[in-house]
Amino acid sequence: MHPVTIVASIVAKISVKETLLKICQAKTALKTAATRSPRRLLIFSASLLFALVLTLPGLLSAAEDYSTLRKFLSARMYGEAYNELLRQELSKDEIDPKLEKLRIDLLERTKERLTKQARINPDDPAIFTILADISFHQGKFEDASMNISKAIANKSGPMANYVFAKILFRKGNLSQAFDQIGTVLENMPDSPVVFEDFQFLYSCKSYGVATARKICKNTNFLKRSTPVAGDSEMPEVPDSPFENDPTVVAVAPKLPDKPLPVATSSIDDAQITDTDDAPLPDEPPPADSTGLPDEIADLENLDDPTEVPDTAALPASATVIARPLPVVANVNADVDPETENIKKAEYWLNQAVRQFENGKYDDADNNWKKAIELHADLPNKDEIRAKIDGKFDLIKRYLAADDLPPEAS
Repeated sequence: MHPVTIVASIVAKISVKETLLKICQAKTALKTAATRSPRRLLIFSASLLFALVLTLPGLLSAAEDYSTLRKFLSARMYGEAYNELLRQELSKDEIDPKLEKLRIDLLERTKERLTKQARINPDDPAIFTILADISFHQGKFEDASMNISKAIANKSGPMANYVFAKILFRKGNLSQAFDQIGTVLENMPDSPVVFEDFQFLYSCKSYGVATARKICKNTNFLKRSTPVAGDSEMPEVPDSPFENDPTVVAVAPKLPDKPLPVATSSIDDAQITDTDDAPLPDEPPPADSTGLPDEIADLENLDDPTEVPDTAALPASATVIARPLPVVANVNADVDPETENIKKAEYWLNQAVRQFENGKYDDADNNWKKAIELHADLPNKDEIRAKIDGKFDLIKRYLAADDLPPEAS
């Protein structure tokens, strides 16, 4: 094996067993290089030393991670061991098959142990977070949703929001899953794994799962959100992309082969009338046309204007009956305008809360502003404003990606 290949393999692998094997191969190559050229021996020795310096931190961290897990397993602390698996899941995007097999072996044991502990400590959010993840990996989504709701109600940490995001994603609620992973990113802004998951779920919410696979290729959230021991007939997440797929080239609509017929009017059909007395269609009727009956028109021919004809002699059709005008009661006479503005402001503030929960942050912002214009001293207005500004700031940071950590190599 070439010395450079051995150095590259040592840098790439962090497994203790594989690294020791590579070092043995490096010794053999070192002897071969010593017999051929002293200069080549010097170059190879420096490369080997550099590779060992780069590999040593990875070896120590891997040994520490597995030593913590072994300690919990040897003490039969299944809940702590499962929580360590969740911690490693959030810290490393790469999926270790050995840890996945260990997770399958721990499902039933941990569930049985923590179910008993939940009866003693019904307000412990860590217990219900682990139970929710176990139910999720067993394909029992209803039990998982019930347990994670109890965990979040008891003010749990970002781990519960991460588990909740996996449950919502598998159930097809992409927008709510994105909101949960956004909460995780707010609490863990330096985690490259969470940032990659945030990008993936944002693309899922905006373009669909199929398009998100093409855009975000550096995340394994789709594998991590797949139950390891669920039923094979379990429904999968729909991955049909939306119409605004940015990876598909837009195609112009095909024009018809034959031109559409255009309606034309012949000038021969126009007619000119000789009479000037006929009114045009858009002219109003003459001013002297009152439209009154002939009997009423005869009043103008009376010699004495003070004489009024007997109404009894007029026909029944000419008798005009005076109808009383309806009296409109002033309903809002006793209503205070300030009280009316407060009611309207509370309505728009409630609308802002609903729009925020549905992920429509622009509408929530507009409704909040309407409420403040009507009445500025509303309760909880500052809390709702802080939530809206937090979401806007999070989306701006994602789009800019300036102050977020770079992608882990």
